Amino acid sequence: MIVSVYGITCTQSNSRNHCIHVGPNMRTWESAEAFCQSRSGHLTSIHNKKDIAAIKGLGNLEECKTYWTGGQCRYEKCTWIDHSKFDFRKTGPKYVNSSYHCIYSSFSTGLWDTADCNKKKCFVCETGMTMSDCADWYKAGYRDDGEYSIT
Repeated sequence: MIVSVYGITCTQSNSRNHCIHVGPNMRTWESAEAFCQSRSGHLTSIHNKKDIAAIKGLGNLEECKTYWTGGQCRYEKCTWIDHSKFDFRKTGPKYVNSSYHCIYSSFSTGLWDTADCNKKKCFVCETGMTMSDCADWYKAGYRDDGEYSIT
């Protein structure tokens, strides 16, 4: 059984200004994204090593060695399903397999590869997190000087 951490709060399971959650069962990439959208989110996008560490922080998931991300690559161009900038890569020793399009990652190493989108894998959703004050923004990784304007 995969632990699901869907809920109102997200303490350690956050990255940038998003809460991250492991889905409740293995799904195809498309089905996993539909599940995340039904929870007002998307499959996770990964933009830095801090994001990888946050996902690793979800705990020891014996049932899941790898998970779907929100990334897809076609014709050597990769995109995130949430339309955020594809500004970070973490590929393994073999380059992303160009015959498959959906990006998955390893929970243990954080390395990426691509697989057939119809293969069932664990998945990680991310949903927006409401920031209550400047300290929340700082903890989420924005600006290191702690100066924020509130509008």
